[in-house]
Amino acid sequence: SPVPKEKTSPFFQSKDMWPHDIFPPYPRGVLRVLSHDVVQLLATTKHVPFTGVVGDDPSLGVHLRQLVMEDGAYLQIDDRGANSRFAMEPTCRTEGTYCPLKPTTWAVHHVSGT
Repeated sequence: SPVPKEKTSPFFQSKDMWPHDIFPPYPRGVLRVLSHDVVQLLATTKHVPFTGVVGDDPSLGVHLRQLVMEDGAYLQIDDRGANSRFAMEPTCRTEGTYCPLKPTTWAVHHVSGT
């Protein structure tokens, strides 16, 4: 996604924070699903990059990018159906809400890895 460069944006990113015009791919929204092997890779990486990137979604993308670019991991981000299922706010209200839940939005609650 494009990097917000407008100083009035709540997600403004200076060139010092992120020098590129776009962020690396990242999971976004109310829910993130990561397989256990990816969580382990993130938790055990030896070179944690400083990321002054504003926002947890793009910041996670920066860390995932490091796993691929520096550690040689292979990752696949599934964004199929993003426009029909994607929701940014966990509410059923549709008026005045940016990207609310939809009838096709998937939700998972209290999932255990065991």
